Amino acid sequence: MTDHDEHLKRIGARIRYYRTDREMTMKELGKKIGVSESAISKYESGSVREISINTIKKIADVLSCPAERLMGWDGEPEIDFVADNSHIIEKLSTDNKEHLVEYAKFLLSQQND
Repeated sequence: MTDHDEHLKRIGARIRYYRTDREMTMKELGKKIGVSESAISKYESGSVREISINTIKKIADVLSCPAERLMGWDGEPEIDFVADNSHIIEKLSTDNKEHLVEYAKFLLSQQND
């Protein structure tokens, strides 16, 4: 995986973080910026070759976050997905936590990395 690919994945993770933090669906975000739900999915997964700065600005405006933050240019630390979602994970039953780990392992096995 190239540095460019890694950068796009980090941008996508930030978009997903802010979108879910605002309790917004991919479809809602897409509608607000004039793209499809599948385009948002591709942005968030990093499976696009490029995201235009205009698109980043539109997403940032809708999510009320600086475009520099989405791009990773603001010097803020990277988003820690587990820490940021620990309040959800800790509410799961032991069985569901085990299911979550098994599902994460499955997803990891499916990655093309």
